[in-house]
Formats: sequence, C-alpha cells, structure tokens
Amino acid sequence: MSDIQKVQGSDAHKVSTRSFQDPDPNDPDTIIDDVKLTRWDKASRRLRDLVAKRDALPLDHSFQTAAILDAQIVRAREALKRAEGDVSRRQESIDEWRADAGRETYNSSRRNGRGTPHADVASMTPEQRQQHDKDGAADRAWRRRCRKAGWPEVKIQAELVVRIRSREAKRAASYEADEEQAELERNPMFGAF
Repeated sequence: MSDIQKVQGSDAHKVSTRSFQDPDPNDPDTIIDDVKLTRWDKASRRLRDLVAKRDALPLDHSFQTAAILDAQIVRAREALKRAEGDVSRRQESIDEWRADAGRETYNSSRRNGRGTPHADVASMTPEQRQQHDKDGAADRAWRRRCRKAGWPEVKIQAELVVRIRSREAKRAASYEADEEQAELERNPMFGAF
C-alpha cells in the first residue's frame, strides 16, 4: 500500500459537513461574524438548561430545590413564549438598528437640543474637569444675564462662541508665558546674576 493510499484511507471516514462555499474557519484571512443570540435563543437555552438541571436531580433531592427549579422553568417557558411573539421581533429589530446603522441618530435624539455630544470629561485630569465645570457655570450665568437683558438667542449663541474662543486664547497665552518662565528657571544659570 502506498503512502497516498494510507493517507486517503485514514481520511476516508472523515466527511466534511461544510459545503464548497462555506468559509474555512482555519484560514486566518477569513473573518466570521459573531453569532448574535436573539431573545428566543437566550430564552430557549435557559429553558433547556433548567429542564436538564431538573432532570439531573438525584432521587433523594430536596423538594424545596425541585420547587424552585419548577418555578424557574415556568418563568422560562413564559419568557420563551414572549420571545416568539411579534413584539419581541420588533424589539430585536430596534435593538439591532440602535447598535449599528442608527446609533448616531438614536444618540442625537436623546440629547436635549444639541446635535453633538458633550465634551469627553472622562479623559480630563481632576484640575481640568474642575476648570471645565467652572467654565460651564460661568457660561450659563452669562447666558442667563444676556437673556434677562433681552438679547436674541442667535446673538447669544454667536457671542458665546466669541467668548469661549477668547477665553481659550487667553489661557493659551498664559500657558505659553508660564512655559517660558519654567524654561528660564530650569536653566542652571538662572538667578546667578
């Protein structure tokens, strides 16, 4: 028997369950999407697990344990029945839309009067966050005074942009001056004369 026949003979009992067009899961270039479980999938899995757990109880099991499992099985059957309904399928499609294509639309609709998200304060240092909060409070008070003075909303928004830019420019100039002073102080000859 040749080597080829031995290899063919040893692999003869292996039957591929994949069709010709299925992607090869062992190919590193193949990207296979994760399977997203629906409400029905999760409910049926939970029901199967509970029934299997109930069936696996020993003969001398506690009746309290059996009663708890029976109550859980009843709730799991109700959840499975709800998951089979049209309402559940509609909720699944809404969740899928919110997670993928509709994420920006959904998030912007939840904002109060803004089309853009708030500043990312999670990456700020505590001092920056404190300054950010103070700036917001000062801007709110300034807008309140402007509204009380009878300014139109368009003018308030335009002046607010100018106010924020001038505040940032003033801070940048102050930061540069502080950096220049720190550079001078780092010089070993600083203050020698």
